[in-house]
Amino acid sequence: MDQDKGKRQQQDYDQIATEELNKLSLSGGDLVTNVSATLLKSVQKVQNEEIKLKALSKFHQTLSKFTVQNVSAELLQKLSNDKLLIFFDYVNYSFECLSKGTKLPEMSNSYNSTFLLNVYNKMVELRGLPIIIESISQKKTLPTQIITIK
Repeated sequence: MDQDKGKRQQQDYDQIATEELNKLSLSGGDLVTNVSATLLKSVQKVQNEEIKLKALSKFHQTLSKFTVQNVSAELLQKLSNDKLLIFFDYVNYSFECLSKGTKLPEMSNSYNSTFLLNVYNKMVELRGLPIIIESISQKKTLPTQIITIK
């Protein structure tokens, strides 16, 4: 009974995340607004890899328009703590996908590992260890070992 309820809840999360991703429009607004729009809380509860990768793809499509300097000067300064935690999770998930060799759908280019590493460093430099500790304590993500990335 509890297993059926859990399955139904997971299907609800998947459906909500899919609907939010389909509604997501990134044509208008500035870059910070567009990146913030891709940071969907519903995606964190999803276990379906396709949905996660689609969300990550949209995130990377907008993030790739930034330089590392813009990320630290603009983006990380303007994101709320909730959005920053989701951002942190997306970056960590990107490292996981990189280490597995997973390709992003809807993108012609692959991840830029150097850019991601610099963004990660800027985030930790700006917000410090509390962002990592808070993320782990909320069981949203575990830090990915960066050493495994080649």
